[in-house]
Amino acid sequence: MVAVYPEFPPHDRVATPVIPPMRDPDQLRPFSQLIDLVHQELRPQLRLESVHPHNPVKVHALPTPWILLGTGNYAAVFTH
Repeated sequence: MVAVYPEFPPHDRVATPVIPPMRDPDQLRPFSQLIDLVHQELRPQLRLESVHPHNPVKVHALPTPWILLGTGNYAAVFTH
């Protein structure tokens, strides 16, 4: 049995994403704070391992107050 996948559309028929207009910087401040938390708290102490590409990643170390929501083959999802 042979699996047949649909072809990708030609480049000229691929939809171009619409970029929304720049928002008020005060609206973006919470995102900047979250990015800072990720870089300062999460990344330095986070320890992940991909044991097998077909199994979810393993989280060996996660700093508090971060909470693991779930894992997949190539990612882990956290909340703060």
